[in-house]
Amino acid sequence: MTKYMLIYRSDPSTYHKMSGEEKQAMMNDWKKWFEKLKEDDSLVDAGSPFTPTAKIISKEGVKNGPVKSGNTFISYYMIIQAEDFEMSVKIAQSSPAMEGGSIEVRELINMPF
Repeated sequence: MTKYMLIYRSDPSTYHKMSGEEKQAMMNDWKKWFEKLKEDDSLVDAGSPFTPTAKIISKEGVKNGPVKSGNTFISYYMIIQAEDFEMSVKIAQSSPAMEGGSIEVRELINMPF
């Protein structure tokens, strides 16, 4: 199976506006989804959310980040495995994150080292 990175973009204010009950319901949805991915042998790395602090480093120097697209920025990543790209997209579409953000799916290349 091929590995894919799911890169989540979201507006951080959405989470902060949620009530305690809404946050708990969202976490329950994520738990159920992760359990399904484990059962299907699709989950490689559950990943981790990012803090809003970032630095962009280039030859020109260091800038404060993160890079935003509208009101959203990269907020989370995870790695899955799937038979093909189409299946990885279907897995991403089943994510609870689809309620308030977007997901970029990228195939990972196996490096020889």
